[in-house]
Amino acid sequence: MAFGSRAVNPYLLVVGLSLGFAIGFLAFKFRLSGHRRTPWLAEFHIFLPTATVPTQDDVMDRLIRSNPFKPGGKPAIVPLDGLFFSDVRLNISVATRERNPNAFLWRGYTEPLRPEIEKSLVDAERFVIARYASEKPMKDLRYLHFLLHLCAAYLELGNGSCVYDAVSERFWSRDELTEFLATTLDSSTEEAHVWRGWTEGETGGWYATRGLRKVGQWDLATPTSPRDHEFLITQLMTELVSKVWQERTMPEKLQLEAYGDQFFVSIWPRKRENLVRIMRAQEKTAP
Repeated sequence: MAFGSRAVNPYLLVVGLSLGFAIGFLAFKFRLSGHRRTPWLAEFHIFLPTATVPTQDDVMDRLIRSNPFKPGGKPAIVPLDGLFFSDVRLNISVATRERNPNAFLWRGYTEPLRPEIEKSLVDAERFVIARYASEKPMKDLRYLHFLLHLCAAYLELGNGSCVYDAVSERFWSRDELTEFLATTLDSSTEEAHVWRGWTEGETGGWYATRGLRKVGQWDLATPTSPRDHEFLITQLMTELVSKVWQERTMPEKLQLEAYGDQFFVSIWPRKRENLVRIMRAQEKTAP
């Protein structure tokens, strides 16, 4: 074989093509695995009606020395938690209505707003952004516990009335957060940090989550399914979400049980989401 006057070595051609296919396959596999990896991320917006923002010293004092939350007689925040303030993964900034008017418009939020939340957004002049991001897996979920108490401190000192969880896309009113922290020693649970539920569509519904990025995983979603599958899918997905939250890893497939039947669950990575397919395990019949 020749191109012009120069001959091409067939052996080198085969090696080159093989190497190209290998590089392409590895690049595709790396890209796919990248969909499964995501930084650990939590972000809260604390809406305040005041013209000023509490100082860090005041917030730290409220968090550690004068924290009112002692569920079961035990302090919810200990002095060691103060180290989060010097953690480079924690970023605290402020957005004002004057410079960021669109951030105060509730039309962009996922869920319909309750009247008290809507009023809080109308009255707010600024919001504090408390964002924690880590490229590496965390050893535990203490940072989530700290962040909710940080939100409560800003609400009290700044006379705020609501907090928006930007990762799970839901609001806490000040009363809701106060009641929760007053009765919960560990506020890093999935119930506090992950929204999950069934959404109705025109031809059925689907189950989805928002908030698993807090444990370094993309969220889950099922395909549209018949409405009479809602309770079954909800039970299976609830168990799957708990497993992901506790183990902080995303399985590729597993077997779950519901209502006395076995089900095969497979997770298919997609861009910034994991598609969950559920199949009933077929019983073996005797010959």
